[in-house]
Amino acid sequence: MSLSEVPTPSPRGILSPSAALKGGPHASRPALQGGGPQQPLPPRGLPPGAFDLYCTTGPCILPRAGDGFEVAQRAAAAGMGGLVFHNHHEGTVGRAALAAHAAPGLRCYGGVVLNEYAGGLSRKTVYVAMLGGAKCIWMPTTDAHFHAQRLGGTGRSVAKVFDPLDTSPGLSLLEDGRLRRELGEIARVVADFDGLLCTGHASPDEIRALIELAQPLGVPVVVNHPYFLLDEPVDFFRSLVAEGVYFELPSTTRAGSPPIPPARRYVELVQALGSDCCTVGSECMAPHHPVDRLAEFADALRVEGLAEADVEAIFVQTPRRLLGLDQGSEGRRQ
Repeated sequence: MSLSEVPTPSPRGILSPSAALKGGPHASRPALQGGGPQQPLPPRGLPPGAFDLYCTTGPCILPRAGDGFEVAQRAAAAGMGGLVFHNHHEGTVGRAALAAHAAPGLRCYGGVVLNEYAGGLSRKTVYVAMLGGAKCIWMPTTDAHFHAQRLGGTGRSVAKVFDPLDTSPGLSLLEDGRLRRELGEIARVVADFDGLLCTGHASPDEIRALIELAQPLGVPVVVNHPYFLLDEPVDFFRSLVAEGVYFELPSTTRAGSPPIPPARRYVELVQALGSDCCTVGSECMAPHHPVDRLAEFADALRVEGLAEADVEAIFVQTPRRLLGLDQGSEGRRQ
């Protein structure tokens, strides 16, 4: 399919919705540690048709193990079903379209993170992204007020990428305890295009407010990387399940500040919440390659006792339903 043949989506109720976009070897990486006693299980890797809902690739100001072309081709060769491209600093709609051209048959989606670099909490930014084919709209991440509170400033991350002249307190989704007006406008655009609203680095209070906003509009909400910045007990996440919320589990584990827990803790979370509301994202920087990292994560989850049916659900079935690939099922749990 040539790029000129990629369909342009239209708001729901105005024209028929767009069809979903269809869609290098790298050095070996350290094995992902599960955090518990390792069992002598042979590696099984990714289940066929697996999806990555938080795939970070080059070009990027953060170190990435491959560009969009390489990662898409590697994913297709591994038998994956699709990728959702994420970037903290710019939209990924064009990246997704080019990746789909490089890997025919792989479903590739883009979106935009509402950091200041990409336009901030702007309805226009979201509308243009959705018009161009975006699927996911992420709330601010490295520019989030909650991110700045937890890490000591906006832009600070594992790679310590930040503007030394930036003294911004970060973008808060709340104003005087209520969601900012812009969020209502943004959510309505996302609803019109059958998109997903992702929480980025929002605080617990901001997440609850977003869910309250999105529910009446029928917009699925995805909580990104539970336990990263969100130091909440399982009961907090369990309380969101009844609201129809999804949870994207990151494949990367890391000691340090803030730590990302070992696979064992995510197994416990899936077992507590149910695999029908959980999905996965690679969320990794170089030298880790997204495809390899996801495969390592799948095996780490198995080692920690996650049943194969649950592995299949969080890697394949739940993301398919969330992306609307099973007819009439977009964002809905059975």
